[in-house]
Amino acid sequence: QVDYRERRAAAGKFPGGFMKREGRPTTREVLISRLIDRPLRPLFPETFRHEVQVIATVMSYDAANDTDVLAVCGAAAALHISDIPMKRPVAAVRVARIDVMCRAGQIGHGTGGQDKATQERERDFHRSKVTD
Repeated sequence: QVDYRERRAAAGKFPGGFMKREGRPTTREVLISRLIDRPLRPLFPETFRHEVQVIATVMSYDAANDTDVLAVCGAAAALHISDIPMKRPVAAVRVARIDVMCRAGQIGHGTGGQDKATQERERDFHRSKVTD
């Protein structure tokens, strides 16, 4: 089971008004939990029947870089250094296609002086890679 949570205070947003506490996970948090879970699940042996819980909590956030890629890498690193049997390590990277070129890294969210037409052409997607 993977649980990814972004604390609202990490981005400088504090709950107030009617909602005093953080409630159920947002759609984005559920999707990132699945993004973390999908590459990790097949790496456990078939005979491994113990329950494993991965909790990724964002405590600080700068709004220029997304935290989902870091959460995948952090969860994989934590499982890799533990005593849990895994077949191989996992890594994730954000890849953006700008026109015809693919570039890796935190692209598309910290736009850094790009015009609106260039921002609209950017298409980013996640790839999780199982390394040998």
